[in-house]
Amino acid sequence: MRHASPTTRAAAPEIPSGDGAWRGRPATQILDVARHIFSTQGYAASNVNDICQAAGIARGTFYLYFDSKPGILAALLGVVEERVRAVIATG
Repeated sequence: MRHASPTTRAAAPEIPSGDGAWRGRPATQILDVARHIFSTQGYAASNVNDICQAAGIARGTFYLYFDSKPGILAALLGVVEERVRAVIATG
């Protein structure tokens, strides 16, 4: 696990608004940020702190909505599954 020194914090990445635009729901906002972090840093290289920092939230807020990094990945996969099912249904 990497630690930033107290005097130098990495800048939070700019989150693209795309189809995952902020919709006013905290869980959706956190999912959007996690999707961006995983796609730019890679799942293995990212951690909950990266997501929290980029989302501008405390770790406790993250854990109100998701139980772990694998948990948020599972939620993201659920979103993808819903989108695929919707495309198949409209066929």
